[in-house]
Amino acid sequence: MRGAQVVTWALLLSLLVKSSLIAGAGLAYWGPDRPRPILWLAIDDGRGARLVNSQQLNVVKPLASRGTERGLSFGLPSGTAVEQAAVQTIWAQNPAPMQPLTERYGNQTQLLGRLYRAEGGAGWTADWVLSRAGNELSRWSFTDPSPQRAIASGADGAADAIARLDAVAANVGEPTRQVVRVAGLGGSDDFLRAMGYLQTLPVVRELVVLEATPDSLRLQLDLAVGAEAFANFIAAGDTLSADPASPAETTPTFRLR
Repeated sequence: MRGAQVVTWALLLSLLVKSSLIAGAGLAYWGPDRPRPILWLAIDDGRGARLVNSQQLNVVKPLASRGTERGLSFGLPSGTAVEQAAVQTIWAQNPAPMQPLTERYGNQTQLLGRLYRAEGGAGWTADWVLSRAGNELSRWSFTDPSPQRAIASGADGAADAIARLDAVAANVGEPTRQVVRVAGLGGSDDFLRAMGYLQTLPVVRELVVLEATPDSLRLQLDLAVGAEAFANFIAAGDTLSADPASPAETTPTFRLR
């Protein structure tokens, strides 16, 4: 059990560091609250278009695997008679009539795809249209000699379109200048380590040494984020830690680990 706890905390810390890096770089962040599109995929291998249903998971495994890599999962229809009868609507890439069927699964987001032999028989083409609540988000096509790669292309296009729509800027506060103290330095190697660490942080735009003593530094930092976000950023790393003995009303103090 202890091993599982260590792995869990390590994963949480890794995610926190990555989120902080994204925020510090001023990038939008695609959070964990993501839709699970219903996949309506029709395949025509020369014998007519057929709907892929939830009993044919192996067919869409390339898309599911790629979706997992991109942080997106998909649902498949059960393949009722009504859904089978809608295969031509899927083939026509017309999302509006499919919306009520998607909503039966408690979902608003749907991915319509059709897979067929490319012109001249050289490979396979997949055409896709992604929509949400009746609004079309994106259309794209992909041709490849491998039908598996053509199917997998649906995951990339869907992830790109949803991320563009749902990603938000992290709340990291207003950029500020802050004076901090770094303590617990035992020599030149520690000074270089502390300075080098702070200079590589994406949230630190500029660093000025105000004072140096045998065991500490007083620095002025030009931050791309607010003071609280900077403190959280430091806490997510393994080089500095907040000094619990430092009074809240004084200069924030961090100790070298």
